[in-house]
Amino acid sequence: MKLLLTSMMAYLRPYWVSVAVVFLAIAVQMSFRMAMPFGHQLAIDRAIPDQDWRGLLRIIAVLAAWWLVQAGFSAAQDARAAKAGIAAINDLRARMFRGLMRLPIDSAARHRAGDLLSRFTVDLAALEHTAVHAIYVFFFSCFNVLASLALLCWFEWRLTLTVLAGLALSALIPKRLAAKAERKSYQRKNEEGGLSAFVQETLGALDIVHAFNLERAKTRELDHKLETFRTKAASAYFLSALVGRLGGQSASLLQVAILALGSYFVIVGAMTLGALVGFLALLQNMVGATSHLAGALPGLIQAAGAMRRVEEFLGEIEANAPEDPAKTLPRLRESLSFREVSFAYGDGDPAVERLNFEIGSGQKVAIVGPSGSGKSTLLKLLLRFYDPQQGVVLWNGADVRHFSRDSLREQISIVPQESTLFDRSLRENIHMGRLDASEDDIAAAAKSAELHDFIRQLPQGYDTPAGERGGRLSGGQRQRVAIARALLRDPALLVLDEATSALDPLTAKAVQNTLIKAAENRTLVSVTHRLNTATAMDRILVMQRGRVVQQGTHQSLLAQKGLYAELWRKQTGFTVSDDGFRAECAPHRLKLIPLFKDLDLPRLKRISESLVSEYFPRDRLVFEKGDYGDKFYIIVNGQVEIADIEGDPNPGEAKVLESGDFFGELALLDQAARNASARTLMPTLLLSLTQQEFQKLLKAIAGLRSAIEQVARERRGRPATSV
Repeated sequence: MKLLLTSMMAYLRPYWVSVAVVFLAIAVQMSFRMAMPFGHQLAIDRAIPDQDWRGLLRIIAVLAAWWLVQAGFSAAQDARAAKAGIAAINDLRARMFRGLMRLPIDSAARHRAGDLLSRFTVDLAALEHTAVHAIYVFFFSCFNVLASLALLCWFEWRLTLTVLAGLALSALIPKRLAAKAERKSYQRKNEEGGLSAFVQETLGALDIVHAFNLERAKTRELDHKLETFRTKAASAYFLSALVGRLGGQSASLLQVAILALGSYFVIVGAMTLGALVGFLALLQNMVGATSHLAGALPGLIQAAGAMRRVEEFLGEIEANAPEDPAKTLPRLRESLSFREVSFAYGDGDPAVERLNFEIGSGQKVAIVGPSGSGKSTLLKLLLRFYDPQQGVVLWNGADVRHFSRDSLREQISIVPQESTLFDRSLRENIHMGRLDASEDDIAAAAKSAELHDFIRQLPQGYDTPAGERGGRLSGGQRQRVAIARALLRDPALLVLDEATSALDPLTAKAVQNTLIKAAENRTLVSVTHRLNTATAMDRILVMQRGRVVQQGTHQSLLAQKGLYAELWRKQTGFTVSDDGFRAECAPHRLKLIPLFKDLDLPRLKRISESLVSEYFPRDRLVFEKGDYGDKFYIIVNGQVEIADIEGDPNPGEAKVLESGDFFGELALLDQAARNASARTLMPTLLLSLTQQEFQKLLKAIAGLRSAIEQVARERRGRPATSV
């Protein structure tokens, strides 16, 4: 409670004028309540016995005028309290949001999104109610009780001692319960944040939930979380209510005791009847204040738990948000270099290790490598989402850490794999690339992204809403908006992070052509798994296990016969139609598949002619664990995740297969259920061979069965591909 009161007054301090008006209004209202018992005493002991009508009217007139004044001040209190309280909590909201924007990505990632949202909504709503209303009820009630006690002593000190004894007794148990109630409220808030995070996570992955029949499992998990939340919440609410109820009930019992003792004093002549009525009126006022205080305590206890969570978050921001130098980074004129750069996430193995390369200004460089080789981490270091733990990133020969992040990112534009648009107009989404851009600049960027003519045809033109996450646009249109946003910045460095991989083949080809035009006269870094998009680059960096293992032009890398040549060999040998939805495999390409490695070209040709093209959009289930295994697949373009693998030594760790990889080949021989599930991570073009067709080939081609079964015996028991 102490943290709540001190923190709340600190947040209200900038609005001290309004707060001062509120406390002045409280003082005026208290003065009226203190005056009323004296009015009772004067009327009963003097005016009524003496039948002094003028005196009685004067008493009533003074009290009525006093009531009008305090009523006006009470209205002023409500207005000023709302103004100051909402402004203070808005300041807190802004402080939390600015802090979140400054928080490093690794620190932000430790929080579940639902829990963060709960702090911004539920916790701040509780604090807003406190800042606007509850805190003043608390102070008003406390001051009222203290002032009433002082005046009770003036009326009859012996009765006042009885009141003090009763109050001390009635406060003892609630005081002990209050700390426990605050802890329970804090626990309830945390459970509520976890529940919000679970629901948000599940809603964001409904396709996976449905695809893997996880509805019942997720419902059971929700039931467990709800039961835990019910227990915590019921305990918190009960203890909070009990704290308030004990105080109110004790005060009511105290009134009965004072009436009995006071009546005795009047009968024996120790005090007048007017003094007793005034004392009882004052006691009633104090009991009312105590009841108001007791009624406010449950809300204050919940607000104390909310304040603790907010202060924890703000403390983490202060502890983790890095200081950013004020120096402005000059535009890229010379080169961008990584020198002995190493970085690991948490306590894990290095994601990148001793990276060394240089990109000259104006060069176009592709970064390629198998999944998990460190390509995405390299980009995060380049954008200063993280800083190297060893080594330096140099910009024109200077360490980027000596300059502000803003000045670095103002020179870099990124077109990501999945464009993120906001639920605003197309104009506003493009405008985010450079907030000081003019209408002509926005239109020029849209033209460069080959988007302008499309926008002009829309009924609302540039004012057309993009929808949540760009949901009103197609994938290609969303990506072109992202390109326009990137080009509006006029970046010195344009970064493409698998910029076309989430699109269907036909759209991807069109967007790729747009990107090539947009990259003219700029430094370009393109992360891609499709090597055919890297062939025209000035240089290609090949990554493996967090290191750059090769670099050079396409032709020089092929001549080196290293990893790049191996990846190129995997991805070639396919002929893809112009629309990108059909493919053929050259017979010699099948020799890269162990099952067919010993077959001659005529046999391979027969198999090649039996392959069928299959196109799967992003996040589409190819097959599920337990399905009947009746097909073998080759990935022509795209990525497939093999998950939930039976017998895997690393359970829960999915395998990502890329262009040129294959899976399910043993299904051609084994009439068994799939021992894993396969799902596309991006639009994927596959070539498939059914078991039925394969059996026909085995019968038609002499010696094919024995040759293949020999290889199959060597490959059984490998879960990564035996799906």
